[in-house]
Amino acid sequence: MFKIGKKTNFFSLFKKQAIALFAIFFCFFLLPNKLFAQQSFSYTQYMINPLPFNSAFSLIDNDSRADLMVRKQWAGVSGAPTTQFVDGYLPIEKSNGAAGLIFENDQIGVESLTQLNGFYGQTVQLGKQHFLAMSLNLGLRNYAANYSSLYSTADPLLTQDLKQTKPNIGFGLLYFSEDFYIGVSAPQFTLKFSGNSSLPNNNFRNDYFLSAGITDNLLNGLKLKFATLVTYTSGVGSTIDVSSMFYYRELFGFGANYASNNEAAFIVSTKFKSFSFGYSYQFGLNAENNIGGPTNATQELTISYGLGHKRFYVKKSNKVF
Repeated sequence: MFKIGKKTNFFSLFKKQAIALFAIFFCFFLLPNKLFAQQSFSYTQYMINPLPFNSAFSLIDNDSRADLMVRKQWAGVSGAPTTQFVDGYLPIEKSNGAAGLIFENDQIGVESLTQLNGFYGQTVQLGKQHFLAMSLNLGLRNYAANYSSLYSTADPLLTQDLKQTKPNIGFGLLYFSEDFYIGVSAPQFTLKFSGNSSLPNNNFRNDYFLSAGITDNLLNGLKLKFATLVTYTSGVGSTIDVSSMFYYRELFGFGANYASNNEAAFIVSTKFKSFSFGYSYQFGLNAENNIGGPTNATQELTISYGLGHKRFYVKKSNKVF
């Protein structure tokens, strides 16, 4: 990590911060200018658990781990979106790789989208402390809409439920060093086969991600972690998230998040032995984003368990997320 002191290479520090800032400006200027409030993939604690949007993060540290995340939007509002993530991975030392599973369940009113993907990734050492991680995932996506529960009439046009299941494929790339990472990923490519469904494919949208992060040692035991995540959803648009968190000896962290759809969040995390806990409270910055009022904001809870298994023959550094 960067160490502030007599031997600090301030040019290197400035250079790596400049790279992170360049990645952010790249996101703003090269992605579509119109930003949308609703995405098919969204959560605040991507610094704490980045695996759902890029499975190549399974190759960045020395731990096997399992994560559980629950996100409840507009708590207290009936039918509001709810998301659950369960993910985890184990090392494959002989190939410098890792394999794992990612499960996601989204519920919005009578509609639900359930996804299960298995992934495998490998890392390549590019330099003394520079690595390139690559992962592929394969799984299924299931969409269901229980419209019949909304109506008491027997009219079949108003009570026809929808159900679709389609195969999914995706990939993730991640370049990282001890204190910096940048990655691109597309974990959701819904495959279409002629004749496998008479229903349109509009219920399965593809998501694309660009992420970057940097970690600085400020004082003894105190770190600043900064990250940005750009999400583009086909047919919907793009959103840019920026997060920063202060950590003390990796035991306690606090920070904030801002998204380009005018939403902000406070984030706290703590670690106890092999367990880590994260909590975020997200709220809109204008009336359109505050559905249900300030007491009905979006809340997330993340629980992680690290097995502490050594993965690679090359020594990896401290986590950068």
